Amino acid sequence: MKKVKRIIISILSYLILLLLSSNIFADEIKISDVLGDSSKNTTTTTEQLDQQETEREANFLNQLLLEIPAQTDNPSYTLTFTDPSPDKKGVQLEIDSKSYIDIRSPYSLPALSIGKHILKFKFADQYNTTQILEKEIIIIPRPPILNTPNILDNKLVITGTGLANSELTLILASDEKILVKETTVDSDGKWSISVEENIPSGIYSFIALLRKYGFSSNPSQPVTANVDKNITSVINQNNTEIDPINFSLKDINFNNLSIIISNNPDLLVVISLGFFLGIVITLIVLSLARASHEKKEIKKMEKIVKENGEKKGQTLFEKLTQDKKENVKEKKEEKVEEKEKVTKQEKKEQVKFMSKIDFLKDFKHFDPDDEQGKEKENIKISVKSKD
Repeated sequence: MKKVKRIIISILSYLILLLLSSNIFADEIKISDVLGDSSKNTTTTTEQLDQQETEREANFLNQLLLEIPAQTDNPSYTLTFTDPSPDKKGVQLEIDSKSYIDIRSPYSLPALSIGKHILKFKFADQYNTTQILEKEIIIIPRPPILNTPNILDNKLVITGTGLANSELTLILASDEKILVKETTVDSDGKWSISVEENIPSGIYSFIALLRKYGFSSNPSQPVTANVDKNITSVINQNNTEIDPINFSLKDINFNNLSIIISNNPDLLVVISLGFFLGIVITLIVLSLARASHEKKEIKKMEKIVKENGEKKGQTLFEKLTQDKKENVKEKKEEKVEEKEKVTKQEKKEQVKFMSKIDFLKDFKHFDPDDEQGKEKENIKISVKSKD
């Protein structure tokens, strides 16, 4: 029995010693110490590859002198680049895994749709080695346009335009309240949002953005308005104030007329301008009416003249001018006749005296003397009057 006990005790002691030795080795010797930490190596390798790819991409962009934004709202974005190859082999572009095409700088993209697009550039580098550069570009919707806010039927109405059939989010923010409204842009690119909640008076900033196919646009240009019972002032992004609108024609009556005019001094200018324009238009109309009346009277006179047997087609002015000319002509003829009568009378009254020499020039053969100065015999004398 004693021997059996000793054998059992020795076996147990051996087992206990074996278990203790295995725990010691397990604590001191690890698998990672033998094989190394694979997770650290994998992380280090991935970071190195990413860094190398980034450096490679930057090198290609530097050679091409190409700049591509990560996202843009211009679907026809224009690319500018240069050919780095010594032989100027050219640059090719592949869009969304389609075939390569030859491109030249500047090159406008073919109106890409909203979303993500892959651009691959194939070119020869400075060592004449063919390289491929892959870049990603995202086309986002263009920001919407906001019109001037207005109040209609006790509702604050904001309208504008944007990408057709897209989702629009409008944000109204002030020091006291923030509202977010959503709507859909119709097929014509128009949208409208009505705010019916009680809005505390104050200065509000209106900003909108679009969303389509999961891609959001940049925020629109902000529009700031002072909201009260009515919009009292509107300031656009260029800080240009627009005159307030504090009344409508249906709200004007005798009791509030003085208040409206005091709050809107420009209204007097508009009324004065309208009054002045009314006077001018009235004078023009009266002048045209007078001219028309005179024209009718002239036509009546012309008709009367034609009916009295005057020359066909002769106007009253021509008739009066012709009568005047005839009167002047008659007066001239009368003056000529009177002058001729006076001249004839003067001729009759004028006594002519003729010397002997003059008489003999015409009547030499009646000379009673001959050439020697002696009187001729048998002289016949007869006298005839020239009258």
